[in-house]
Amino acid sequence: VISQNTGDCTTHGMATVVEGLLRMNTDPNADYSQRSLWSWQNKVANVEAARSAAMANFVKDEAGWPYGKVMPLPEQAGRYKVLELDYLGNQDTKNIGHKVAAAFKAGKLIYWGGSVSQDMASCYYDIRGTSSATDGGHSTGGLRLRVPDKSTMWMDVKNHWGKDCGINGFQRINLKSCDLGYCYFYALGSVLDKKTGITTKAIPVDGPAPTPSPSVSPAVIKQTIDGKPYECKAL
Repeated sequence: VISQNTGDCTTHGMATVVEGLLRMNTDPNADYSQRSLWSWQNKVANVEAARSAAMANFVKDEAGWPYGKVMPLPEQAGRYKVLELDYLGNQDTKNIGHKVAAAFKAGKLIYWGGSVSQDMASCYYDIRGTSSATDGGHSTGGLRLRVPDKSTMWMDVKNHWGKDCGINGFQRINLKSCDLGYCYFYALGSVLDKKTGITTKAIPVDGPAPTPSPSVSPAVIKQTIDGKPYECKAL
């Protein structure tokens, strides 16, 4: 868990789910960053733009990279290409909870973008379903779903606001909180390692995944929130 730079949550969130899929299925010691997906640090405006960048796998001149030795060595730049990252829907999509659950059961991880709730901004571990939204937006990676009863779903996320946020940098979002703001969900299913030629694919857990609801059209991401430009919330 690291602390992001201002406004680049979309790239760190993307790196989180890619790293998670690799750790689950290919390399348990995977430790990668946004630079492993594209070769420059950039404040990608929203989750759909980050999805497009990861799938296009842009590789640019190394001279423009500002982090120096903090990030992976040059040979790691742009090493991973996202092959499958499907849009599941948003807070208004019928049966979105079922779609998220089906994705996790299929062994996929969730790339999430949404409103920063008061609980999230306060770095509480539990982001309650009753926590109202602030005027900020954020993006991170969902690694596990907890369903204590038929009406409640908690998604464990690896945030990037430092280890003092939540529990060692991890929080869990009650999906009901999406109703008080907005949420977008994408399911990561496969990643190509261009160096080895190996494609890491999601592996279903506990048997075949349940049949998801009918697919929805691609997301139209809000560019403003209450009249203000969309940006990742920096703490």
